[in-house]
Amino acid sequence: MRIGIEGSTWDYPRGFGRYTRELTHALARVWSPHELTLVIHSSAAGRADLPDMPRNVIPTRSTDVGVAAAEQRRSLFEMMRTGRALSRFDAVFFPTHYSFVPVSPRVRVGLVIHDAIPETIPQEWLRPRTTRLRWNAKTRLACCQASFVATSTLAAARAIRERLPIGNRP
Repeated sequence: MRIGIEGSTWDYPRGFGRYTRELTHALARVWSPHELTLVIHSSAAGRADLPDMPRNVIPTRSTDVGVAAAEQRRSLFEMMRTGRALSRFDAVFFPTHYSFVPVSPRVRVGLVIHDAIPETIPQEWLRPRTTRLRWNAKTRLACCQASFVATSTLAAARAIRERLPIGNRP
C-alpha cells in the first residue's frame, strides 16, 4: 500500500510540527511492507531534519508557519493542489486534523485529533465567526473522511467523542 504522510506542519517549531517530525522519523525507522512518502510543502523541502524516505514536494507560495494562526489560512488553490497530490496515494495519514485537506473518496484517511479545545471554548480560539465556520466545516469533513481517528490521551478521546462527529454517534 502506498501511504502519504501529510507534512505541511513540518516547519512549526513546537506543537503540531514537533509531533509531525517525531512521528515521521519513528515511522521511517520501522520496517513496513508499505511504501511511505512524506508529502511536504516547498517551504520545508530544504530542511536538514527531513527523514530518509521518499518525498513529494508541493510548490506553495505561502509558508505554512505563516498560516499557523487560527485567523489565517492557506489559499483554496494551495489546498486543492495539496489534496490532489495526496489523492495519488492509497492512504493518507494526517498527523493533525489542523492540516487536513479533502482528498479523493477512494483514499483511506488516518487522522490524529489532538484535542477538542477549539470546540470546547470556540470564543477563545476561533474569535471571528467566519473563522469558526471554516474550522467547523473542515473538522466535520475531516471526521467524515477519516477511516480511523487517533489521539494521545483518554481525556482527549472523551472530549473528542463528546464534541466531534466520530464513532457511533448519529
